Amino acid sequence: MTEGDSKKPAKPGKYKIIPIVRHVAEISQERDRKYAYEYITGNGMTRREEGYLRDPDGEAPVQVQKGSYSYTDTDGQASPTYRNCP
Repeated sequence: MTEGDSKKPAKPGKYKIIPIVRHVAEISQERDRKYAYEYITGNGMTRREEGYLRDPDGEAPVQVQKGSYSYTDTDGQASPTYRNCP
């Protein structure tokens, strides 16, 4: 790295450790491998996701998932959602 490079390694102690205050995970042992998980951090960030394997016995099984997450950025609260369902 050159002097003034913005990709310098972080100095020890620069970042605050944020605890995970809640974590739940469920995974099915059935053929569809249905799952769900959620976590919440000490600073209010959240993430939730669930999914399953569609057509697990077919020639081309597909992982289906959907979820959301939220955090507070410099402009305020953000809560994107996503879905993968081909």
